[in-house]
Amino acid sequence: MKWLCLPMTLGLVACGLEDGGVIDITPSNDVDSSVGPDTSIATDGGAQPDNFVQTDVSAPPEAEAGPDTSWPCGVDPASCADTNAIPNGWKAIAVASSNVACGGGFNNETHVKTSPGALAGACDCVAANLVPPSCANGKISTFSGVLCANPASPITVTSSACTPVNGNLSVFYASTTLPPAGGSCTANVVTDMTKLTASDSTVCEAVTCPEKVCAGVTPNGFAACIETAGDVTCPNGSPFNKKQTVGDTATLSCSACSSCTASAACDSATIQFFSDNKCMNSLVTLLSDGSCQTTGNSGNNAQGVIYKANTKNLTYTATGPKTATAGLSNTKTVCCR
Repeated sequence: MKWLCLPMTLGLVACGLEDGGVIDITPSNDVDSSVGPDTSIATDGGAQPDNFVQTDVSAPPEAEAGPDTSWPCGVDPASCADTNAIPNGWKAIAVASSNVACGGGFNNETHVKTSPGALAGACDCVAANLVPPSCANGKISTFSGVLCANPASPITVTSSACTPVNGNLSVFYASTTLPPAGGSCTANVVTDMTKLTASDSTVCEAVTCPEKVCAGVTPNGFAACIETAGDVTCPNGSPFNKKQTVGDTATLSCSACSSCTASAACDSATIQFFSDNKCMNSLVTLLSDGSCQTTGNSGNNAQGVIYKANTKNLTYTATGPKTATAGLSNTKTVCCR
């Protein structure tokens, strides 16, 4: 084959123009065929020949294991293709143990309580409807004769009122102090909500790709979980096997109280004798503390008495087991990976 050079300055060099003629660069048939094809390796970006064999070949790096998609999604969590990623009756959520905002693909942020507990003193029993005991109701034992050695007729008195009697006073007289009588109260349960403890959690619902939660993919700081109403067990064979019961609020209930008792002590008791049954004309006032006293009115007829005493150390005691039970309202079951 003959190549003709164009009349260009550079073409003169490239084509080897000599004496105005044309040089024939077609290979002749007498080329030495004993010389094999060039097997040298091209450098400086040259193409490799067909028979080039690479001798330094590194093995490709092993692929890192991706998230577990074996249950129940069965899909690549990046695809968001499975609309039945979570078991029936459950929904995909992300749960954080602090008050943080939901991440992308998650919303319906709610704050729930979990792990409720009650400290000592959360429940108590207190007395209510208080009726104090009386120190002026009952039967007084009396004594007369020398040194008050002889038992005399008892006197029944009622609430510091005038009590009719009929008898002559002796030289010596003694009577006893009445014990407290009556009194009542009821035991009421009280709760101390400051002794109720619970942990706070933030729950965010997966609204775009629930199968990502299934594979354990959640925003930073959140655990991948599923949730259903009530207190139930986690699904069989599920990687979501760490159960936690949560609720809207922590609640506190207390056992019933059993009884309430009113008690008191009586002292400074006196008995006053009157010559009439309306207790208008006083004869003498004596201590009613068991001591023997002279009446100074021996032989005088007594028609009425008034007994008085002071009440002290008044107490009301409400009793019961005071057992506290901490719980949750509107409970839900959360199972996490």
